[in-house]
Amino acid sequence: MTENAQGVTQIVSQLAAQHPIRPTTTQGHVGEVLRDKIVYHAATTSGGSGGPLFNRNGKVIGVNFAILSDFGGSNLVVPVRCADELVK
Repeated sequence: MTENAQGVTQIVSQLAAQHPIRPTTTQGHVGEVLRDKIVYHAATTSGGSGGPLFNRNGKVIGVNFAILSDFGGSNLVVPVRCADELVK
C-alpha cells in the first residue's frame, strides 16, 4: 500500500471509529472539473451525500451531493472552495 493510500485509510478508520459513520473507500477518477461541480467516476452508494471526496494525498477536494446512476455511475461533488462558502 502506498503512503497516500495509507493516509486515506487512516482517515477513513478514524471516521468509522466515531459511529454511526460507516465510510467506504473506493478508487475512481475525476471525469470533469467545472466551476461549481466535479464529476467523478467511482463506486458509490446511495446515502453518501455529504461525504468527502479525497485526492490521492488524502486531502478533501469536494463534498458528494448526487449520484447519476443512469449515467455510467458518475457522481457529483461540490468543490471544497464552494462548500466552504456555503457553511460560512
